[in-house]
Amino acid sequence: MFRIIVFVGIVTLVYLGLHYFLAFWVIRHFDLPVSNKTIRVVFLILALCFPVSAILVRTYPGNLTQLFSFFCYVWMGIIFIWFCSTFAVTVIEVAIKITKPSLYNKTFVGYSVFILTFLAITLSIINGVRVPEIKRIEIPMANLPQKLDGFSIAVLSDMHLSHLVPFKRFERVVNKVKKQNPDMLVHLGDFAEAGFDYHKKVYDATKTITPPHGKFAVMGNHEFYYGIKTSQGVFKNSTFTVLRQKVASLDCGLQILGIDDIKTAGIGDRQIEELFSKTNPNKPVIVLTHQPLKFNLFAKHKASLVLSGHTHAGQIFPFNWFAKTMYPHIYGLHKKQNTYFYITSGTFFWGPPMR
Repeated sequence: MFRIIVFVGIVTLVYLGLHYFLAFWVIRHFDLPVSNKTIRVVFLILALCFPVSAILVRTYPGNLTQLFSFFCYVWMGIIFIWFCSTFAVTVIEVAIKITKPSLYNKTFVGYSVFILTFLAITLSIINGVRVPEIKRIEIPMANLPQKLDGFSIAVLSDMHLSHLVPFKRFERVVNKVKKQNPDMLVHLGDFAEAGFDYHKKVYDATKTITPPHGKFAVMGNHEFYYGIKTSQGVFKNSTFTVLRQKVASLDCGLQILGIDDIKTAGIGDRQIEELFSKTNPNKPVIVLTHQPLKFNLFAKHKASLVLSGHTHAGQIFPFNWFAKTMYPHIYGLHKKQNTYFYITSGTFFWGPPMR
């Protein structure tokens, strides 16, 4: 609990700091018909909107709350992109002031940043709202039975279904998956969260995907935030088999090992080793785990394939930099010894509807 409090405190200070930096930047570059104090107060209010919306979504759900929350998430994306544009141009700005002060024009710099920010935000919103493309990857397994050559697994992760994701977008993804006729469907966590209010539609749509070798899911960190009992209900009603520190041995010869979000659930190496002790080393083991962690441990126990999500491949700059400091890899296919690791960028987005 102490770590969570410290983490939230640091994030809050950083978020407030970004707003203060941009308020100061606006004051310095534009002559606005309002006082500097007013500008600072406006940015402070905007900074406080997000934590307020997070509380309201859970305590007073409704259309107005959802609209307010949507605005706050969009603003969060804008503030990060704006800060990155501003910071990059500020470096150039300082260099010009030092080397060629006669060329410096604060108004030109200000409008240049706004144009750069607008273009970046527009592109990220387009990427955020479009239906994700299907990526096909062929992975060789040394111990895969000949009869399973060409076996296909459809991987979904990080949908974060809420008021930010319209049902029609989810439905388009379901239809795309159905057309692939996968042998198995897996969901790697972060299915839904606070603000998710179209349960039955999602259940009815997901039930139409019926791969011959089943549908399996694991808990992501947002399942814990949303509530384990509620999250289990979401998966169960969508006809997924939830694997919580369990191994499912399939008739076809595959073994599916599912683990709760390692960090949030506090899953230790010993628990993982006990799970592997329940597997048959002569048959392929596919591990489902939300966060891309424990690469060395999974390779040590000769897992055939480890599927993870969580990172969103960074989603928007500069989060990709932060993600790279926390995980050995944040996206794509990787190999360690004889174990393949695949990290999906996720189906939709978390927070700002931008990518």
